[in-house]
Amino acid sequence: MAKELSMQFEKPSEDIQEIIGIIPNRIVRWGITVALFLLMCVLLVSHYIRYPDVILAESELIADEQPYKVSWFQSEDNVFYTRKVRENQLISKGDTLLIEEDLKSHERHVTISPFAGRVFLTKGYKNNAEKQTIWITQKITGYNIVLLLSINQSGKVREGQRVQISLDEYPRSEFGYLEGKIVNIVPVKIEGSYRVYVKLDNGLVTNIQYSVPDQPRFSGKAEILTNNRSVLQRIFHSQTR
Repeated sequence: MAKELSMQFEKPSEDIQEIIGIIPNRIVRWGITVALFLLMCVLLVSHYIRYPDVILAESELIADEQPYKVSWFQSEDNVFYTRKVRENQLISKGDTLLIEEDLKSHERHVTISPFAGRVFLTKGYKNNAEKQTIWITQKITGYNIVLLLSINQSGKVREGQRVQISLDEYPRSEFGYLEGKIVNIVPVKIEGSYRVYVKLDNGLVTNIQYSVPDQPRFSGKAEILTNNRSVLQRIFHSQTR
């Protein structure tokens, strides 16, 4: 008798089991609505988030106006050199830079500046510690931007594609990157690479508005953004393969 009472106490009644087994319609409807809403949010966000393919290349920024230089060193006792400019001096076109006098031959050579600019002096070059050089830099008005593209994946590169250039002298994490687009592709392999020409959007102003100081040449790394598809497009594309 005690055993039967214990079994009756542990077993819920049929009415209670029926109540427990019923899920209210309101909860079901709200659950489906919330699930559909979240799914729509995910699809909407994945439609607007762009995820391009990236092709890497070496980059060279070469100024249209390159510096002029004249070098010399004392190699003969009867030849003398007289420098006529000083460090950081501003000069005009036609100013005298250097005079070379050969006492044995009674010759006098004068080197003049081909353009106006600023003077910089250096001494020593590779294995010749006595070699001296006068550099004349001029105002830079523009740059020729060339990407050296390897053969790998080069077929995906097209005119009009976006490019991000990080300069070696200015780390991307601190100074940002230069932005531009491809304007021309030379379809000839030169020393194992293709030449791709880029036009910058804002000159030497990076994406975080840092103005890079002018210099005759920059080297860096370029990222070419190809197949700029959304995450949603990539998902459906991968499923149809």
